[in-house]
Amino acid sequence: MTPSPGGGDEFLIVLASVESMAEVEAIATRIVNSVTGQFVIEGHSLTVTCSLGISMFPTHGKDGETLIKNADAAMYAAKEQGCNTHCFFTDEMNTLVTERLTLETACDCPLREMNCSSCISRRSI
Repeated sequence: MTPSPGGGDEFLIVLASVESMAEVEAIATRIVNSVTGQFVIEGHSLTVTCSLGISMFPTHGKDGETLIKNADAAMYAAKEQGCNTHCFFTDEMNTLVTERLTLETACDCPLREMNCSSCISRRSI
């Protein structure tokens, strides 16, 4: 497993030599369970959430750029399902990505920030 920074609060994990989607799903579940939770730092209660998007070579892309783009689409689908989950890329997500990028371009603030806020809002209600 090789982690690397993405943008903002995102990071990328590359798994080499995985045997199946079931193995990736088990690893994703362990990551979500390890990262999420409530923490108290200097008297402040913080909730950490985690949404994972997964794309697999060569099924979901044959180059790094495509795999990252498709994993990003899957991450947004995971966020829509609720925080602290993971989602595998599907071809239907390409339509959703196009719509999201069109909206992001038209907005003053990225929808990515709005998604993070909605996760926090749902958890605090």
